[in-house]
Amino acid sequence: KVSENQTTLRFNQLDFFHFFPDGSYELRRLPRNQILEEARDSSVFQLQNRSEIKKLLYSGGKSEDDPEVRTILQGLGISGTKGMKKALRMFLKNDLQARDIRQVDPAFSAKPALWARHSAIVVSLEGIRALICYNKMFLFDPENPKVAKAAKIISHRLKTDPNVDDVFMPFEFKALEGILIASIMQLEREFALLEPEFHDALRQNLEGNRHTNKVMEQLRSNKQRLNYFQRQASGIQNALSAMLDEDEDMSHMYLTEKYNNRNARRNPLDHDEIEMLLESYLQVIDDISNRAELLDEAIDDMEDLVGLHLDTLRNRLIVFDLVTELVTLCIGFSSLFTSMFGMNIAIPPFESPNGRWWFVALVIWVFGTTFGGTMFLVYLLRRQGLSFD
Repeated sequence: KVSENQTTLRFNQLDFFHFFPDGSYELRRLPRNQILEEARDSSVFQLQNRSEIKKLLYSGGKSEDDPEVRTILQGLGISGTKGMKKALRMFLKNDLQARDIRQVDPAFSAKPALWARHSAIVVSLEGIRALICYNKMFLFDPENPKVAKAAKIISHRLKTDPNVDDVFMPFEFKALEGILIASIMQLEREFALLEPEFHDALRQNLEGNRHTNKVMEQLRSNKQRLNYFQRQASGIQNALSAMLDEDEDMSHMYLTEKYNNRNARRNPLDHDEIEMLLESYLQVIDDISNRAELLDEAIDDMEDLVGLHLDTLRNRLIVFDLVTELVTLCIGFSSLFTSMFGMNIAIPPFESPNGRWWFVALVIWVFGTTFGGTMFLVYLLRRQGLSFD
């Protein structure tokens, strides 16, 4: 029982790197619900019980003028009671939920995502899953080699001396930039391994026109790897593009500003810093994706070329088979005369003194008829557009 309890407890816990604002980090292990509570503690909205919001939203038993209702609305930063339910729904939509923990949990398969919540930024890009708060970051799956490399890159980004461009950049933006750098570096490493192999396979197919099974199998395997790589790059592209299309979500990503100025509300259209940050790395990913698409198009062209080559060989075999059948037909026609003269029947011309000349003339005529008939059939086929080259 003790062993079973330990196994259950271990299954309900997650290992992660806890990053601090100075770039240092440590390995921690916490239950999922405690991770959720720690991330929620970073929110500007300090609520004792979020279930009260759901009761207030769906029960409909309390009036908007109730003192308890006003207290909850004030805790959420909602001024006035007009449109209360709409405001509550928006709060629950952007609040950090248990499903967000599943998004960063390595035990679950999750699509690439970049979500902005009240208390954290949920990141899941290229196997790097993290919760970024205004003063800390949880980087999950520390045993993964990709995550271990990403942790060093993120730590270096957080420790970098600030320059003119990022002297006022908050912690959450630096941490997010470190994750983007690690994700893009991983994509570039994978593409750097793929590209030379593709060029070698394409060159072998072009030089000497040798489409061997080994070369074609290598090309097929490389294309499968390229398709997987394109899905990875496309996932990051879609996640960044989706965030850039949402002005309000980008404004929610200013976690430090929200925490330091709790009573202030940021203009949803004022998000130049995070927009420029995301767009700059989106351009890099677009460039990598375009290079991958060029390779994919080159493979498609090569497959078309191989298909044309095989069609040419197939046509040659068909023509050869047709010519063989024509020659067989003409020879069969000649064998008719051979059979006729081979019968045990007296033929007057052959019994005359000049009979051997009759025989020679007949042989020449049969040969000429066979050859001429074959050439005539070939001529007719050429006129119909069939090539014998």
